[in-house]
Amino acid sequence: MSDSLIARSLRPDERDEMIRLQCRVFRSDGYERYTRYLDGDPDYHFDQTRVVVCDHRLIATLRVWDRRMRIGTVTIRVGGIGGVGTHPDFRKRGAATVMLHDVTQYLFDADYELGVLFSEIPCSFYSRLGWSILPLAGFKLTIGEFEEKRMDFPMNVLPFCELRDLSGAMELYARHNQSLSGTLVRSPEYWTCAPSRIRGVLPTVVVRTSSEIVGYLNCEFTDDSFIIHEVVCSEKYPDALLVLMEFVLKECRDRNICVVRGEFCYRHPFVQKMMERTAADLVLSGNGEMMLYPVNLSRLIQRLLPMWQSRLEKSLNRPGPVQFVLRMGQQSCRVQLTEDGTLHSGPDERNQTTVPISQELLLRMIFGETGWQRVCSMNLVNQQAFPTEVSKLFRTIFPEQPLTFWSPDHF
Repeated sequence: MSDSLIARSLRPDERDEMIRLQCRVFRSDGYERYTRYLDGDPDYHFDQTRVVVCDHRLIATLRVWDRRMRIGTVTIRVGGIGGVGTHPDFRKRGAATVMLHDVTQYLFDADYELGVLFSEIPCSFYSRLGWSILPLAGFKLTIGEFEEKRMDFPMNVLPFCELRDLSGAMELYARHNQSLSGTLVRSPEYWTCAPSRIRGVLPTVVVRTSSEIVGYLNCEFTDDSFIIHEVVCSEKYPDALLVLMEFVLKECRDRNICVVRGEFCYRHPFVQKMMERTAADLVLSGNGEMMLYPVNLSRLIQRLLPMWQSRLEKSLNRPGPVQFVLRMGQQSCRVQLTEDGTLHSGPDERNQTTVPISQELLLRMIFGETGWQRVCSMNLVNQQAFPTEVSKLFRTIFPEQPLTFWSPDHF
């Protein structure tokens, strides 16, 4: 059957057919919603929608979102894959596989470094096609008893007002996330476009002094939980975090809720302060739904070299000269540390040592979700297979660091 399936970009005259296919696959009442995803996105073009055609009929579709993502202090271009769906009458016939092969080639041709998606089906399907899981952390706090505390800080928690607060929230977000791996770079257009409004990117409440916004929460209530989608505070006003915490506690008490959840690391200062304040019971959560595809390994490594070089220059235990090959799937890239302490990358060459590390583990190390020291301590690799200088280099350039993908940015 797969021989009769053709994957390609959407044509303008197929727009309505594609939207109706989305309604058939995802939600029958979604026509206006999916139309706004196209008409309300100033950066959209038809090549970003990939489709599979069978006998002149659209049977599967997905969308590529053009995004910039941070890895430490480096920004890379990623293609966010969303809206992957196949018409119910054509499932299990290879359409999704054909479409995924098509989109990875599209991402390469369009000069992306990485593909990113959030899987709503078992990840094994994407793993077979070369995608790797990047685990995301989360938490659940069950709040214990606490005494009400009066806050004497010259700050107020107010409902978000777009006219008053948007520019301040944008600036605050950029500063707060400037070196936080996994976060997206949000342009002014991104904050206000229709898809972002549908996803709920705008804050819920803000913390303000008399002159500026110094913190905000993106949050919502369910029947039994207070869910925090995003929390941002100014480094210049650390007390804003305490003000937001007291706001959350008051809302939980008023609504008779004792559970606070979030899809970010429990090491975040907000979570730590909540635990100190309430002696809360902490349960770690998270998910393995985020998946990565190395579209162009050589270009990705080239982007990362300046950050790795900076880490090397700050290190007190610098490794000696070394040369090796990193491999992901069918792609490979040579990395060299020269006598003068400079890192270089280039094409793979014969008789070079290939580092025996899986694609998934290497991506986790690149993002900082797992550092080389943890890899060694947990015996995740055969350390005897790594030359001493390679191990020393990895210890320097692959530290463990916070990893966050704020849930309102989901594709």
